[in-house]
Amino acid sequence: MPEINGKSVVFADRLPARQWWALWQKITEIKSGDKLLERLDWDTCVQLCQSVIVSWEFDGDPGDAASYEALHFPAMVELVTEAYAHAIGLLNAHGADGLGE
Repeated sequence: MPEINGKSVVFADRLPARQWWALWQKITEIKSGDKLLERLDWDTCVQLCQSVIVSWEFDGDPGDAASYEALHFPAMVELVTEAYAHAIGLLNAHGADGLGE
């Protein structure tokens, strides 16, 4: 279980198709996490996190967009980066070769 700013974060073991449909093109166009925060707007970053974070030790519910507004910037950057890496890993593990490379 990864830790971000000393708080445990639990990631999903699958990607819900409905949530991912809208995010698919936005995140798969990014070839690496290096330009992630430059290429995704706030709402997309929150949607990405909501899609893969099951639970966390931060205040609030990771399914509630308002919970992300209270996070400190470094924690949000790390959450988005980890969420992206986890999502791409799940996509690649299920036969979506070439995504995120």
